[in-house]
Amino acid sequence: MFMLQIGTVKGSEVKPNRGAYAPSRLLQVQFVDPLDVQTVQLYTRNGEDYVPPEGTRVAVLFAGSAWAIGIAIDDEILPEALDGEKWIYATDPTGTNVVASIKLMNNGQVLISGLGDLGQILIDADGTIEGTGPVGDFSLDGVTGQFSVNGGNFTVDV
Repeated sequence: MFMLQIGTVKGSEVKPNRGAYAPSRLLQVQFVDPLDVQTVQLYTRNGEDYVPPEGTRVAVLFAGSAWAIGIAIDDEILPEALDGEKWIYATDPTGTNVVASIKLMNNGQVLISGLGDLGQILIDADGTIEGTGPVGDFSLDGVTGQFSVNGGNFTVDV
């Protein structure tokens, strides 16, 4: 028998799961009753690791009475991706603000944000790299190796 419930993350840790296999991301999840806090293994996609901040909602699939797995997280961050895009981001420890992200855009560009003083880097499909931020702007044309820093042009032989 399978049952799906929505709970709230109260904490997390990495340690072997119940089968004593490889270390896993385990969440402490509270359900309707404040005293009902259970340890749940979080399943994510291959190549991804995520620590949901306390207060994040999680969908938990119960498979029988002894096995529960977290299968989906809702961090309540406003989705920004358009059709065909992928947005990967990190939040601050409260889970309320995006502090760094990579957006794989549907026009072939890659936008990297959250680079401290640098700001953002945009990579075009033709290899042009542009950066913007509080310390100034730069552009690197993949073919000519020309830079533009704060309005000044510098040519580099490649």
